This record gives sequence, structure tokens and C-alpha cells, in this order.
Amino acid sequence: MKIKTQSFLLLAGIIIIPVVLVTSYWLMFHQRQKLGSDVPTYEEIFQEKEGLTSAEDWERIRQFISRRPPNMEVTVFDKATMEVIYSTMSHFTPGQKLDEKNLFQYSVDNSDKYFFQMTTPPHLKESTLVTLIRSEKKARPFRSRTEDYVNTVTIISVVILLFCIVIITAITRSIAKSVTVLEEAAKRVTRGELDQPIEVRGSNEVISLTKSLNELRLAVKENRDKQARFIMGISHDLKTPLALIRGYVEALYDEIPASPEERKQYAEIILKKADDLEGLINDLIDFIKVDTGEWRTAWETVNLRSFIEEIAKRGSEATTILKHNFKSEIDIPQDAAVQMDEKLMNRCFENLFSNAIRYSKEGCTVGLRAFQGSGCYKIQIEDDGIGIDKEELKNIFELFYRGTGSRREMGHGLGLAIVKSIIKSHNWEIEAESEAGKGTVFTITIPA
Repeated sequence: MKIKTQSFLLLAGIIIIPVVLVTSYWLMFHQRQKLGSDVPTYEEIFQEKEGLTSAEDWERIRQFISRRPPNMEVTVFDKATMEVIYSTMSHFTPGQKLDEKNLFQYSVDNSDKYFFQMTTPPHLKESTLVTLIRSEKKARPFRSRTEDYVNTVTIISVVILLFCIVIITAITRSIAKSVTVLEEAAKRVTRGELDQPIEVRGSNEVISLTKSLNELRLAVKENRDKQARFIMGISHDLKTPLALIRGYVEALYDEIPASPEERKQYAEIILKKADDLEGLINDLIDFIKVDTGEWRTAWETVNLRSFIEEIAKRGSEATTILKHNFKSEIDIPQDAAVQMDEKLMNRCFENLFSNAIRYSKEGCTVGLRAFQGSGCYKIQIEDDGIGIDKEELKNIFELFYRGTGSRREMGHGLGLAIVKSIIKSHNWEIEAESEAGKGTVFTITIPA
């Protein structure tokens, strides 16, 4: 059960329990009032018996009778004439003449079952009426309205207290147990123990927190592995040109090339490898900048159709020079606009076109297709080149990864990793579909 649900249950209990108890008390009090409403009015009883009491006094008697508990019965009679005016006792009926001796004897004969009390209702002004009250001895003793109120408040307080203790204890135990487990899990993550999954049972919020912590654990693990691969890739790609530069420098130092032409050739090779090394370092710097979102502040609103048309124009020029065919199909609204870093995104598409051309034979077709989807825009760069094996397709966006077909070409395995980082930095998506020997399609999805 959610902690929020438990809290609502606690709040509902605090509200509902008093309402139920107060309603019960009101119904009980209303029942007493109903008993009083059955007492005849002044006009109904004293229409032909004037002078016994006033309407004001009879109303006080009615109120007095209405406050009696259900187990009490009353008989009202005139003490001057001993005539019964009103009675809830089956032994006495209205109009009956009472005899003091018989009344006393009746009280004595039934004293083992009932309590009897004869009284004049308080605050009467002009009345000679007397009430005889009879209550069962085995019945619950009569309590005043004040006593009922105090008892009701006490019961409400006790029930609410017990309810709160139970619910709060359950919530506290659940949270405390879950927090303890999560604390231990967090310590393991801090120590670098990332292989053991975090398992916590409890409320939905705790389970959700556990899921988030597991995702964090996996992300940290992936970043650690990514960092290790990054370092290994840098080491490998930097070592190769450095080794060549070192070899040719040592050859020059040892005066191995005899002629000026050979020395010039060695120097040109050293310069080329230095340029390769500088290009690799620049690519690494660009990747880190994009991956950390350092260029995200350069976003601006760009007309998407105009942007794609310009990309298609440059793609057409590049493919024509390299003797490839080019086709484009743009079905984007004229007023479509998106937020982007135009410089970064130009580099992204240049990289995709460069790969499409590089891994296609002369005379193959490179295409661009742009259209509006459901709640998004889609841009596809496609070719009918050598394609990518299914086993390699899932790794093509990895840093320093180079597939079997790409190893014959120049490069360091940074291009598609930079493309993926640029796309992710814009909150866009990119995916690739390919089949060896049949070409590749890169699809970029842009939220509308």
C-alpha cells in the first residue's frame, strides 16, 4: 500500500470515526426526542379540562418526559383529583381515578422489578400535576446528558488514539525497514559494489525509489565501464601514431635516410601522423563537450524545412563529386520550427552523409527522406551500400567501436558516438536499421 494511501487512510479515520460516533449519539438523542414527540399537546388533552395547568407548564412537562431514557415509563396525574392525565404504563390509563392506598400498594408489590419515583416537574408555575416514574431495576442506570457527552468524547478520543497508533506504527515500521535496506544499498554503491541488485519490499513509493536506485546503480556501472573503454580506446588510438612518429624520428636521428628526398618523405609522414593525432584529440574534445551538454546554451529556433533543404543541397553536392546518385523527399510543413544548435546539427548530418558515401560503392544511391509523423518529425539518411551485420548493429554508437566493414577505412570510431551525443543533447532520438550487403537507414526522430 502506498505511503500516501496510508496517510489518507489515517486522515480519513481521524475524520470518519468522530463523525460516526457523533452521529450515533445524535440518533440516540433523537430517539429520546421522538419519545417526547408522542406526548399529546395541550390542546389534545386539556380541551375539556380547563384550569388544571397552563399551556406553558404542560410544555415543560412534555420536555421533562422527552428527556427520559427509553427504559423509563411515566404517568401524569392531578394530585387534587387523582385523575390520570397521561400514562405510558399499561397499568394506568388516562381518565382513571387513582387511590393513594392502591397506588402505594402497587408500588410495594412491584418494588422487586421497578424503581418508583413520584415528583413534580421543575419550574411549573400554575400546575397541580404530578409525575410517577417507573424504571426497571435490571436496566442500565440513567445517565444525564452531560454524562453521555463526556462518555462520547472519551470513546471518540480513545478510538482515534488507538487507530492513529496502529496506522502510524505500521507506516513507521514500513518506512524504517525500507530506509535501512536502501541505506545499506547506497553504501554498497558508494563502495563501488555495483553488481548486486537492490531488492526492497514495501510501499509503492519505496519500490519506485528502489527501481530508481537500481537504475542509478546500472548507470554508474555503465559509466564506469564506458570510462574504462574510453581510456583503453584513447590509449590504443594515441599509441599507434605516436609509435610511428617515434620510429621515423629515431630513423632521422640515426641518419638512416641518406638522401634529402628520403628525409623529406620521413618528415611528411611524421607531419601527417601529427595531423592525425591532432584530429583525434580534437574529436575527443568535441565528444566530451557534446556529451556533457556544454554547447546546449547555443540553441536557437530554426525553420526545420529550410534546414533540411540546405542539408539535402550539401548532400547532393558531396555525392555528385564522389560519383554517387542522390535522391531526396521532403514532406515537412513550411512553418515547422524546432530548437537546436544549428552548427552541431550540421556536423551531425555531415557525418551521417560521409558514412553513407564512404561505405557505398561508386554509382550507389544515397538518399534523404523527411516527413511528419504522429507528434514528431522524422529524418532518414539511407544508402544501398555494404550494410552492417546484425551482431555489430547494436554497437555502432559506442565510443571507439569500429565494425568489420569500417576497419578498412580511415577513422577512430568516434563519428557515430558524436552523432548520438549530439542527438541526445537535443532530446531527439536516433536509430539504425541495416542488413549486410543491402544498405543502412538512420532515422532521427524530432518531437513536434
